[in-house]
Amino acid sequence: MSARLLGWAFEQKTGSPITKLVLVKLTDNANDEGYCYPSIHHIVHETELSLRAVREHLKLLETRGLISLIKRTLEGVTLPSHYQINFRLGAPPMHDVPQTEAPSALGAVHDVHLHNIEEPSKRTLKENPHRAADAKAPASGEKRSKPRTQIGEYVPTQTEQQKAIVHWVEIGRGDLVPMLATSVDQFRDHNLKTGSTMADWPAAWRTWYRNQPIMIKPPRDGAPAPRPAGLATYSAEVWLEVCLRFHGLDESNATGAWPRDAGPRPGYPGCRVPPEIAAKVEELRRSQSVR
Repeated sequence: MSARLLGWAFEQKTGSPITKLVLVKLTDNANDEGYCYPSIHHIVHETELSLRAVREHLKLLETRGLISLIKRTLEGVTLPSHYQINFRLGAPPMHDVPQTEAPSALGAVHDVHLHNIEEPSKRTLKENPHRAADAKAPASGEKRSKPRTQIGEYVPTQTEQQKAIVHWVEIGRGDLVPMLATSVDQFRDHNLKTGSTMADWPAAWRTWYRNQPIMIKPPRDGAPAPRPAGLATYSAEVWLEVCLRFHGLDESNATGAWPRDAGPRPGYPGCRVPPEIAAKVEELRRSQSVR
């Protein structure tokens, strides 16, 4: 959260206390550049507004020019929207937009890809080059924002993945736990493909796994949980062979790579190795270490 952005939000005349509340909530989640990506259900939860009200007042904020809604898609699948707070652009005078204007009459949100959106801060400098010097030099005592980078080699740590499991279980979506490895791969593949840049990739992962319960419907009562795409079904004999080879306990005595279609490897959240096989392998490892 940026204190400068929060102060700016309180100074804006939105014409409605509810609209102001939604704007303040967005600034609470935004970085120093005014960029944020809270899910709409998170905004509903934090503001205690209805889903319809949040959507209407987000459109009102966009029409006032205070924010830009960035709707994203990936191969025809709608992804959660991101938001850019236009604190450098400011808002038009209050008399330009009647306070009684109905949110339903507002303009439509354009469907765009995230990697085709130019950063508003750069666009502002092009339109008004006299502000370039002020934009480059942060105010005295103000924290410098972290540089935005692409995902590169970032992979959620074991602790970060464990937090996803805890979150899913707490909200009653334990059926997502076996799909953790697939979710991590999809998170990386999506950001590599779109070329997304973030200042805080752990925060981006947190938003991703919190949106999974929305993107993936829960199984019907009595129906088995969906099996992650690309994972194999192993017999007990195959699981034992894979584990022995991975730990270097087979005839070759050389550790091998963990098969991708086996899911998370031993010791990681969501590991699919049957407990009895894991116990047997651990017993063999201990006996070999004694020798």
